[in-house]
Amino acid sequence: MQSLPRTSALTPTPPHIHPRPLLPLQAPLALSPPSTPPASRSSPIPNYALTTHIYPAAHPRTLQHSTAPPSPVLEKAPEGEDKEARMARVERERAELVRLRMEAGSRGAEEGGQQLGVVVERFVRRGATGEGVTLVLAHANGMPKETWDPTLQSFLEHYAGPLPIDEIWALDSVQHGQSAQLNAGKLGLVFDWSDNARDILSLISHLPPTPTTSSPTLLSRSSTTPPEARPRKLIAIGHSFGGCSIARLAAAHPTLFHSLILIDPVIRPPPSPPTPTSWSCSSPSSPTLSSPTLTPLKPGSSAGATHSSLVRAALSRRHTFPSPSAAHTLLARSSFFGRWDPKVLEVYIKHGFVPTPSSSSTTSSFSLSATSSEEEVTLATPSPHEASVFAEDLTPHEAWALLPSLPASLPVLWVVADEVDDGRKRSGEGVMGSLEHRAETVWRAPGAENGVLEGAGHLIVQEKPKELGEAMAMFLGRVLAGGDAPVLRMGRTEGEKTRARL
Repeated sequence: MQSLPRTSALTPTPPHIHPRPLLPLQAPLALSPPSTPPASRSSPIPNYALTTHIYPAAHPRTLQHSTAPPSPVLEKAPEGEDKEARMARVERERAELVRLRMEAGSRGAEEGGQQLGVVVERFVRRGATGEGVTLVLAHANGMPKETWDPTLQSFLEHYAGPLPIDEIWALDSVQHGQSAQLNAGKLGLVFDWSDNARDILSLISHLPPTPTTSSPTLLSRSSTTPPEARPRKLIAIGHSFGGCSIARLAAAHPTLFHSLILIDPVIRPPPSPPTPTSWSCSSPSSPTLSSPTLTPLKPGSSAGATHSSLVRAALSRRHTFPSPSAAHTLLARSSFFGRWDPKVLEVYIKHGFVPTPSSSSTTSSFSLSATSSEEEVTLATPSPHEASVFAEDLTPHEAWALLPSLPASLPVLWVVADEVDDGRKRSGEGVMGSLEHRAETVWRAPGAENGVLEGAGHLIVQEKPKELGEAMAMFLGRVLAGGDAPVLRMGRTEGEKTRARL
């Protein structure tokens, strides 16, 4: 990989951005395990045992209507709907989701909400002694946790660091995959990304005392000791939405992690001037159960169109298929999924879909079994909830503003997408803003270094798992050994390494 050059100076945070403190975790409400005990799948990683667990999501949620579903805002598609009518319907739904998010931002923390749960997989190295490292993985929006499998396989194949990887925890965010099934009927259509950061903190608070400690299906807090003071060497790895979440958590708890790996995270500077989908927030002097007031700002430039288009795309995507094999055939032919590594697509088909609920059922059935039969399947992450995640446009700006506050002693590796996709130079706004914004953002954290993964688009985990795993192994092997050399270039000739980037 080749690094983006260091910028001469950092852009100051605009005066209308005042990052909110994360709401503190309160004692969760009672969370009952599902009636059917979750059965773990076979471990895809040699020499690691896999178990599946559930733990309480952060409570309360940051925004009203995060769990108490408001009146339905999504219209049922009429039979015979033509393309023009479908586009108009999707646009109405998009506007309504954004409106709900903006209105919820001015009402403070949720009161009387339901307790959500999070499904997490735990990989434990056979023979672990507790002296090694624990990884925590946070996925991109729309992606089930299992899509990490090929990256982890590559990472562990190449890793040769001084400390063993004793444990790996990979979670499904509350509206994703198996967590979405667990929380069916409880999820609202409002979501704040800071709650994903808090859910990761809740996971860390529910970790067993050591990697060698067995745990029941439903995790409980084993200690009142703050997570930072527990004897674990934690490394957080996040992609896209997940990368933003772990950066936001690290800013709130700067001694929690040993190091971070941010994979093309959705972290970007706020638009200037502000747009209707940006926010002004007045932060209280200390964290309380009342959220700071959020008010929409005056219209400005067209920035923010990126996240609106993603909301629209999530609402428009096909969500049911006649069978898993039909889904695989159709998706493999598409320009979007066709770029994926075949192993990742196979995992996505197996774990990103569930049997379509019968028309008489009101909620999805909870199952930890992969789809294997030829019955009709539907997305495990419901499209409206994927869209509600894309409707958030505040936390990425807050994370950007907070990056300089991370300690210089915290190593941070940014693995970012190539600016060339299918041979065409990208233009306009990406998940990290413009190319100029990205070139600065990767250096905002004091302990940062970066690498551009050649040929990869934003979905690096899905498109380049082998190369990503190798980059992660090189970085962690070095920082765990106390090295400070820049991240190495890999997999290219000397002539290719010198190709201009910006």
